[in-house]
Order: sequence, then C-alpha cells, then structure tokens
Amino acid sequence: EDEEGEDEDVWRLSSDEKIWLEVGWFLEFLLYTTILLIYARLAHALTSTKADDSEVSSADGDWALVGWLWGEGCFGTCISNMILLLSFLNFYSFAVITEARLEDEEYRGLFDLGTDAFSFNTLVEQNSFVIFSIISILRLVAVANHPDWRHFGATAPLRYIIGNIFMALEIFALIVSAMDWGRWQEAGKEKHMNFLWVFSARLVEMLQRNGLGVGFDRLGMIIYAHGKLLLLSIVLVFVIWIPSAGLYHVLNENGDGEGGWPDTSVWEAVLAKDGKTGEWKPWVKFESIPSSMWFVLVNLNEEHPLADAHVTFCQRLAVCFVCIFAIPIFALPVAILQDALLTLDEAPDDDDYANDQLQENMDKLHDIWEDRLYQGLATCLMVFVSIYVYFAFTARATAHWNYLGFGMKVGPKIFVLVDGGVAVIFFFEWLRHLSGGAGYLGSKLCLYDMLAFIPGFIHISVFVAQRGLLDEEKVVVDNWLCAGCMLRLLKFERYLLPLSMIGRVIYNDRGILAATFAISFILWMMFSALFYITEIPNPDGDIKDNYGSVMRTGWAEIIHLHGEYPWADFTATGKAIGAISCFFSVMLFCIPLGVAANGFQEILAAASDNQEHRDYDKRPWQVNSRRCEVGLPQTCYDLLYKHLKVEAGECLPASFCIIRFVSICMVCASLFVTLFGTIEDEQLGEFEQTFHSVAYFIDSLTSVWFTLELSMRVLAIGVAHMSSLAGLCDCLSLI
Repeated sequence: EDEEGEDEDVWRLSSDEKIWLEVGWFLEFLLYTTILLIYARLAHALTSTKADDSEVSSADGDWALVGWLWGEGCFGTCISNMILLLSFLNFYSFAVITEARLEDEEYRGLFDLGTDAFSFNTLVEQNSFVIFSIISILRLVAVANHPDWRHFGATAPLRYIIGNIFMALEIFALIVSAMDWGRWQEAGKEKHMNFLWVFSARLVEMLQRNGLGVGFDRLGMIIYAHGKLLLLSIVLVFVIWIPSAGLYHVLNENGDGEGGWPDTSVWEAVLAKDGKTGEWKPWVKFESIPSSMWFVLVNLNEEHPLADAHVTFCQRLAVCFVCIFAIPIFALPVAILQDALLTLDEAPDDDDYANDQLQENMDKLHDIWEDRLYQGLATCLMVFVSIYVYFAFTARATAHWNYLGFGMKVGPKIFVLVDGGVAVIFFFEWLRHLSGGAGYLGSKLCLYDMLAFIPGFIHISVFVAQRGLLDEEKVVVDNWLCAGCMLRLLKFERYLLPLSMIGRVIYNDRGILAATFAISFILWMMFSALFYITEIPNPDGDIKDNYGSVMRTGWAEIIHLHGEYPWADFTATGKAIGAISCFFSVMLFCIPLGVAANGFQEILAAASDNQEHRDYDKRPWQVNSRRCEVGLPQTCYDLLYKHLKVEAGECLPASFCIIRFVSICMVCASLFVTLFGTIEDEQLGEFEQTFHSVAYFIDSLTSVWFTLELSMRVLAIGVAHMSSLAGLCDCLSLI
C-alpha cells in the first residue's frame, strides 16, 4: 500500500523515458521551430505576388459579401465583434471547466445563472462551432473576390488557407475541436479540449482596419528588413547558450563536491530507472548538458529558480558569468527589434504635430524649473512627509513599526494631524490658483489640486465625528480613506509634467503599442492552453498547483512571458514550448518596455542625433592583413577570409564555400559528441560501445581538421591571430 501511495506522487521513468526527458525537449524545440520557419517561408511564397490593378472588378453583391466577412461597414463590424465575443467566451468557459476538472467538482455556478461549467462550455462551444464554420466557409468562397487575393484566381482559397495565418489557425481550431468530439463521447465531456478561442486572433486584423495598422506594418517591415541580423543574433545566442550549459553541467556534476545534492538540484517528483542495476535513482537536473540547457535557458531569461542549487565557489562563479556576460547577449534579438521599431523612418502622418507638442512640453518644463523651483520643492516636501507618515501609520501594529526610523509609533491622532495639516495648506494654495481666473477651474490641474486636499478634509471630519481627539483607540480606521493621501502625487504634474509625458509617449507610439498588446494577448491565451495540455501528466506538486487548469496556467504564463520562471520542472514537450516562448514570445511581449524607455529618452535627450562616430572604420582588422606577394599565405587568406574582400555583386569562390561548409559540419559533429557524451553510460544500454567508437572517430577527425585550419589562419594573417579572441577560442577548443 505504501508503494502504491508513492507511485501516485512520483513519476517513474524507464531509461528511454529519462533520455527523452533530458534530450527530447531540445529535439522537439528544433522540430517546432523548423515547422514554424517552413510555414513562414511557404506563406510568404504563396502570398508574395502583387495584385494587378487592371484586374476586372467583382460584382456589387460579391463586394458586399467580402465587406461583411472582413469587417467592412456596420454589418461587418457586428460580425467581427461577434467573433471576438464568442472567442473570449470559449476561452473563459474552457478555463473554468479545467479548473472544475482539477477540483473534481461536478457543478460550478457561472454568473449566478444556475448553470454548471460543463453545460455552459457545451452550449458556447457547439453554437460557436456552427457559426465559425459558416463564416470560414463563406470566407473561402468569397476570398477570390477580395482585393488582396483575387489576382490568384482559382488558387485563391488554397493560398488563403495556407498563406493567411489567421485562417490557418481557424481551420486548425475547427479541425481539432471536431476530431476531439469522438474522444469526448468516449472519455466524457470533462476530457474535451476547446480550441475555438483561437478565432480571437482576428483581433489583430480588426485593429489593422481601424487605423492602428501602422504598428503591424512596422513589425512586419522590421522582421523582413532585419531578418538576417535577427538570425545572426539568434545564432549568437545559441553560441553562448550551449557552452554555458556545458559549464553548468561540469561544475554541478558532483553536487556540492561531497557527494550530496542540494534539494533544488533534484526533481523529487521523478525517479529514473538505472539501465544496468535496475535501481530507481532521483532525477538530477544538471547530470547532462541537454538537461542543463533548459535551466540555463531559464537563467538567460534573467530568472534563477535553482539559485540554491549552486553552493560551491565555482558554481556560483559560473552563474555570475552568465548574469554579467551571457544575459546581455541573449537580449540582443529583443534590443535589435526594439531599436529598429523605434527608429524606423516610416511613422504616423501626424508625427509633426506630436513633435511640436513634445517641444512645447519641453519649453513649458524649462519655464517651470526657472520660475517655480522653490514652490515645487516645498510641495514635494509636504507630499512626501504626508506619505512617509502614512507608511509609518500602516506599520504601527507590526514588529517593524520603526523600520523607517520614525522613532515613535504613529497612531491615528498623529496621522490625522499631519494629513489634515497638509490638506489645509493645499486648500489655500487651491484658493490662490482659483483667483487667477475661470480657466483654471476647468483644467486638469484644478482637479489634481482638489484631490490633494479633499481626502484629507474627509479624514479629519470622520476622525472628529468619532471623537478621536478624546480617545483615539475608539477610532475605526478606513484604510481606503487613509490611502487618499497618495493622490497628492498628482500635484507633480504642475512641476514635472509626468502624466503629459506619459500620454505623449503613448500617443506617439500608439500603433506599436496596440499591435504588441493584441499579439501579446493572443500569445498569452495560446501558451496558457498549450502549457496546460503539456503538463497534464506532470506529477510535480507545484506544477499541478499552477498548471492544473487553464485558469491557473494563465496566471503562471503572464509571469513567464515577462521572463520569469519560478516553476521550471516541465515535461519534455513543455520545455520545448517554453524554449519557443523564451526565444520569440518574450521578445514581442516586452516590446512595450522598450517603447516606453525610448519615448522618455527622446523627451529628456530632445531627440539629439549624434554623428561623431559615422566615419569610424568598423571593418574587421583582418581586412588589411592580406599579403601582397603571391604565395601560400595569400592562398590561405583567400580560402579563409575571402568574404572580407568580396565586392558588391561578386560571388564567393567555391573553395571558400567548401571549407566554410566543412568547418561548420565539424563544429556540429563535435557539438553532438559533447552534448550526448555527458549522458551516463548505463542509460545508453547496448549502444554504449557504438556511441563511444563514433565519438572517438569524430573527436579525432575534428581535432585534425581544426589544427589544420588554425595553422592556415596563422600562415594567412600571422601570429596576430593567436592573440585575437577567435585565435584563443581555436586554441582552447584543441586543448
């Protein structure tokens, strides 16, 4: 009975299952990424043909149908809003039934309508399926008359299904929901997966039609124009990711160095069977490079859920290295995308107006600092004194009541005296501004000034009404009323214009912010559902608590998409989905942070253009190292560095391409041996001897090749190569 109880809480893996959990997630990640890239390439190829304006226009009736189906006019807008409403209802009902399923509840009230969660989901899903199917079929029939697709003729429906990401997702959702109905009848409605919420992706298309399409256009333009740079940065990320994983594995392979493993280094919910002895051993998270790669990837997203696993000096030194040097490199794709988005020449038509308003705000701010400096400092002092006393007041009943160094407990009487006194001062200030004219009374500054003293007056009135001056112990404190002093922060608008600046930043970049908000919202729903599905078999208690339903996964995923991984012990497929999220989704999800930072930088720096480094020669130093005399050094240079001397329109020689291809293959082969060589021999079973023979052959072959290549580089550009970073890496790889 004890063993059966343990089996319910422990995930017991065979040797093959353990290897797949170590390595399979990375293979799945590569597979899913490849599929996405192939789809993107195929969709681009199918939709790259430009429309011909000379095409014969369609009949009026066809145009009306196209307009309705693609959100044109009043009726089309109603259809689009209905699609979004049903999509969100499907997501909500799906999230609720997963929560009810987790809690083993047969009934869960929704909106107090007297219906249970499963009946509500059935009602919403079945009606949505019928409506979505009809709309999708009509779109396929009418797409040949759409101005963006009619030039494809008879192939327009097929191209639309594959080339339009929204239609592809919708067809996928309909097929999955229809195919899962059979399992529903067999396993019960509680096991059914509702994917019709995918239709919410049409939100992006709706925003494009409603004047916010500039943000999506800029996103697409940037990804297309900077595709090679983004790809290069992602390759660089791989270059820093895999060696970091090897470093983690080597330094954590023996735990704390005394045969013990910190608790966070062992996944207690998993036991793996030894291939030779048959014993059940605990899962050690750093026992191989592929296993370490997942946790290094989490670290590269600036999150350290296994910080307690690093106990020795060398282990912590490796983490410091990753934090200082590797994380900035991992952030390169995000930085490139954000910089390109925010410096793109194409901008909204009213940017001149926005820049004029920005300059006006800067001039106004300069005048304020010149004329009202001391008044602003006095206001700042009173605001912060009242807030400081409020903070001390909230800590009066705790053991850390003096953590702010106040020296005495702040009771209701002291707080009301300070709060009321500051309110009286701000009231007289408001009267002074009111005497300046009627224009002030209708301004936002008047509202901010009133909010600075009205809560304080109410606080005083309530305190006096409760006879607090006689016995403050009888006073019933209203926390919301006391917190009203925080509204005094709005007075800074008079002196620093923070709200105006924030509003201007949002207005200037409203297109990008709207686009990233829509994409982020869709990504949040998508990854919430995917992580819920992948983690259903996961026995880990923390994972069950936070991924046991879509409603709970939504909370965890909003944290993940901001680069945080407090829970990281996923299944192999969950790690693959998480890796895709790390590389692509977090990049888009965090764009608003860069937009805000860039907007404030423009305001404070007045959008200055620095040209001083444009004439600096940024070419590699190897460009000028080619020997003038004909001979072996010049030949070696052309074989290894010809790409530095190639002219525009000139093709690289075949010999250079062959050597480059062979070197890349050697690196990949050596990397394969290094990664899989860290897997324990007993896990390889009967393939142990074969693997070691192949690994020895690859190591020998790559050693000879890299030695030859290093010699050729030294011969081509001299011993200076040995002192360069590339030369040092070559020497270290051979050692």
